[in-house]
Amino acid sequence: MAWGYRHLGAAGLIVVLLSVWLYWKGNELAEKPGMRWLGGRLRRLWPLPRAVPGKFTVMLAVFDNDPGGESRENIFSWLQKIDGVAVTRTARKIATGDAAAGHRLARRWLRRCGADVLIWGRILQDGGPKRAPDLFWTAASAVHYKPGGERYAVIAGDMRLPQMFWDDFLDVLRLHIAAQAAEVAARAGHYVAETLAPRIAQMRKLLNASAPHARWTPAALAPMRWIFAGALLRYGAQKGDAAALMEAADAYRGVLTEWTRERTPLDWAMTQNNLGAALSIVGERRGDNEALENAVVAYRAALTERTRERTPLDWAKAQNNLGRVLYALGLRRGDEALLTEAAAACREALTEFTRERTPLGWAKAQNDLGRVLRALGLWRDDDALLKKSVAACRAALTEWTRERTPLDWAKAQNDLGAVLCALGAWAGDRALLTEAAAAYENALDAFRAAAAHFYVKMVEDNLQRVRQLLERTK
Repeated sequence: MAWGYRHLGAAGLIVVLLSVWLYWKGNELAEKPGMRWLGGRLRRLWPLPRAVPGKFTVMLAVFDNDPGGESRENIFSWLQKIDGVAVTRTARKIATGDAAAGHRLARRWLRRCGADVLIWGRILQDGGPKRAPDLFWTAASAVHYKPGGERYAVIAGDMRLPQMFWDDFLDVLRLHIAAQAAEVAARAGHYVAETLAPRIAQMRKLLNASAPHARWTPAALAPMRWIFAGALLRYGAQKGDAAALMEAADAYRGVLTEWTRERTPLDWAMTQNNLGAALSIVGERRGDNEALENAVVAYRAALTERTRERTPLDWAKAQNNLGRVLYALGLRRGDEALLTEAAAACREALTEFTRERTPLGWAKAQNDLGRVLRALGLWRDDDALLKKSVAACRAALTEWTRERTPLDWAKAQNDLGAVLCALGAWAGDRALLTEAAAAYENALDAFRAAAAHFYVKMVEDNLQRVRQLLERTK
């Protein structure tokens, strides 16, 4: 106290002590007759707690009609028991009269502090021991949820939260995670690994945590685990992280124990397709024939439910994916028959992936067909196939533009460079080799701009090889 008087003076010390007192007593004071307006103004000045890195952060606002904050503290204590969730409290309150305005204000707070979910509302009482938290749930991803207040009824002396609270909490988390995943999915063809990294860490902790309630079963968590696997798959592919890809494969296998072919055939097929994708990339990057063979098995399984008659575009996607892994396995084994089958699968995909119907799917199938034709052309010493490969890669670039899908555009430029380099080396044609170098430089520029370091190293090596060939043909 003496130190404060010496350094702040009497007036400054009074202000500090008053601020501390208002912080601790402000909510109680704000409920006094005639003080609600002042209480609302004071709450706006109180800082919002920051989100906890690496965890889903749930923030609790002050509840209306909650003397001493007893109900809020009860919810706080229960949520704190979940290992993958961090819980914070704000001294601010949101009025429940206008739900839409309340959700807008809640999202502003969430954006400001970085938390994921805000719980706010009021406490209903029937005059007896029964209390019912009438809560609103707002997520940073624009998801909002309003269950019926009576579902959370608790009796004084028994502070356990009812099972419907845990069901609603899980629903909000799943909706929020799904909305985040949809935002990332909308950026197809873009480099998003750095965006995914913290979300993967959040989901991993949440999924590995002990279930806070019996209703949080593996089946209930399967949709979240599927999204987690998808994030790992995209992250691992873009970062060249084999461990992330193997973790994705393990997560998909976990989902398949819940989404069985008998119960949910299309979800089972979708998960088989994604499992194939993870294994395929692992096999290509590590030169692992077993992973590639398992990917073939997964894609063929997906095609048993993703039939052309039932889901034509999903069938085309699985056909194209099968073509990609057959291509990789054919290269590893030196098996022309597998390469021929790969080309057939890509062509099958193009019967449904038309440019008019699905321009980006058409571009992917064209580019993958170009890669297969390059391999077959080199295998058979057939320049006609190499020229068809060039045409397919150029076709892909008409839809995979740098503005629209910069990462895919760069991949296609790299593949175009590879086939032009092969043609130029085969014919001793400096013009083709120069064109190959230009394609590699385009790819390198885009990958560097995206800070996609895994791809940068790969293309730098390719560019060095074509420059060596140009030196030899001077």
